[in-house]
Amino acid sequence: MSSSSVTPPPPSLDPAKPPYSLLSNPVYSLATSDSQGSNRTLNLVTYASPISIVPRFYALGLYRGTLSAENMLTTGKGVLQILGTRHAPLFQLLGKTSGRDVDKYAELDKRAISVKEFAGQRVIADCIGVMALRVVSFSENKVETKTDFFPAGDHDVVICAVEEFETFNAYEEPLYTSQLRKEGYI
Repeated sequence: MSSSSVTPPPPSLDPAKPPYSLLSNPVYSLATSDSQGSNRTLNLVTYASPISIVPRFYALGLYRGTLSAENMLTTGKGVLQILGTRHAPLFQLLGKTSGRDVDKYAELDKRAISVKEFAGQRVIADCIGVMALRVVSFSENKVETKTDFFPAGDHDVVICAVEEFETFNAYEEPLYTSQLRKEGYI
């Protein structure tokens, strides 16, 4: 090999991409409904992170204009579901369609994917686990229920208290964005 030939970096090391695009994030689904308990929907969330252990808090990035974001803004509540590797084929349904146009629960039923109730929301029965979230803001070290959404480009950031949680499938491998990339979903 001559000294003038250079091997291009692998696609995952594309210098034109921001460094955070190299990270693999957990893939969640957020189940929400409006204040009457209708307009139920599910979407994908990859901008989510625990930010405190005691008390338990999560930060979520919600894609602005979605039915899920609107439901969270209206009610201040939702259920975050940790998806497993078996849920990768749901990427198109949960992440690329709108709950305004598609009844995602009817589509899950067509695919023989069971749902069950948790904290007033319908969740995917075989997900790894669920967390009931309540949007909060901070004032003089008190947690107050509010729907404070912080604009962040095409997403809004919300801080949520984890009100309750349950693990359904502790031994399932969690779904990460690296698997979605590898399988050609993103």
